[in-house]
Amino acid sequence: MKRSQVGVARSRRPMFFLGASCGLIAFALAWSCSQPTPRYEAPVPPPAHEPWTLSAESLEVLDGEAEISVELESVLAEWFGELFEPRYVLLPEWREVGFNPNTSPFEGARAYEGIDEADLELIREGNREHWARVLVAVEEGAARLPGPWPGRRELNQTWRDVRLSRDLVGQDSFAEEVRRLFVEDYPSSADTARLYARNCQQCHGMTGAGDGPMSNMMEPRPRDYRHGVFKFSSVSSPARPRRADLRRTLEHGLPGTQMAAWREILGTGEREALIDRVRWIAIRGEVERWLVASWVAADERPSEAIEDAYRTIWDRWLTADEHFVGLQDPVPPADAASIARGDALFHDATRGNCASCHGPAGRGDGPSAVEVTPDGVRHPLLLDEWGRPAWPRDLRTGVFRGGSRPIDIYRRVHCGVHGTPMPAQAGSLSEDEIWDLVHYVRSIAGLDAEQP
Repeated sequence: MKRSQVGVARSRRPMFFLGASCGLIAFALAWSCSQPTPRYEAPVPPPAHEPWTLSAESLEVLDGEAEISVELESVLAEWFGELFEPRYVLLPEWREVGFNPNTSPFEGARAYEGIDEADLELIREGNREHWARVLVAVEEGAARLPGPWPGRRELNQTWRDVRLSRDLVGQDSFAEEVRRLFVEDYPSSADTARLYARNCQQCHGMTGAGDGPMSNMMEPRPRDYRHGVFKFSSVSSPARPRRADLRRTLEHGLPGTQMAAWREILGTGEREALIDRVRWIAIRGEVERWLVASWVAADERPSEAIEDAYRTIWDRWLTADEHFVGLQDPVPPADAASIARGDALFHDATRGNCASCHGPAGRGDGPSAVEVTPDGVRHPLLLDEWGRPAWPRDLRTGVFRGGSRPIDIYRRVHCGVHGTPMPAQAGSLSEDEIWDLVHYVRSIAGLDAEQP
């Protein structure tokens, strides 16, 4: 072979190997893309121990009181656990009646707070719908099953163990165990903490202070749960909201705000567990505020005041049903006469006095709540529980955060809006007069008459 031919052959070798390598790589990529993507959950280390520090308000009040601050943190950790390992101390009277708020209601220890068999059946029904894909796949004997699910570490671990036992226990026993696992799904306190971290903390913050990374871009700001004050409920003060109130907010959201509806996103058991989480944050926050106030007012140390504070705050939640505002009689008709009476009450400064805040036309520009400068800029004159401007609702829009049903607006007038300057009218107006106001407000909002 001539030297020139040898040189050409050698120069072609790299091109040949490069082309062959590219071909193999393309074949491997094509083959891998044609295969089903494996479903697995990468191992995630347990959350680091995160002690729950005191609120900024408590630290400011206790500035220079290092010993009391340390004692307060220790007492709260003892009675409420930590951020990702929450728990309650069980009071003696709870043990006597078998009440344990640390457990799933399916374990039979939550009837004391009003969760009965009918409530459990509703949770089962909702879970069947939410986990239908899993249940159908198991019933059909599918080889490949759904999962894992973000934010549900304990469920994923249990689901993995159940799947591994499939061949050992047989299809019937396997299907029965799957039904039990998903139909009665109710995340543990620790799993709910992770569920909250994944879905709620972006707005409400990890400690429920309403200071999540997205909160500064929102108006109104997300709720600070630690005050134990919830604007929209079906109870009169001083009760805390019923589970049904928090459930409604979680399922349907709050119109006119960034609070989304989670009904189609989370399962019923998951939503109920998040209600437990919100309650835990609220009770702990209220107890902390109580203990700080007790020290400031009477030099009562946190370790001395904790039991009384804990029992009193819990009692406000457990007795919420006693303060429920429901329908006692049929709703009066929303006729022209009722709307006219409501109009008069709305503008009567000695009775309803609604126009002083909501304005004579219901625009939310009343002189008691809003100052309008000559150049048309509006300045709020009132603040809410959290120190934020309290803007009266523009009633003409028909957007009511607590709901636009007649019963929703009735409760706003009857009970007020907790944590805001909107007062309760139950003591100054009769039931029929409140209904007249409801019909008038709905009329200027352009809402059709409907049953509550």
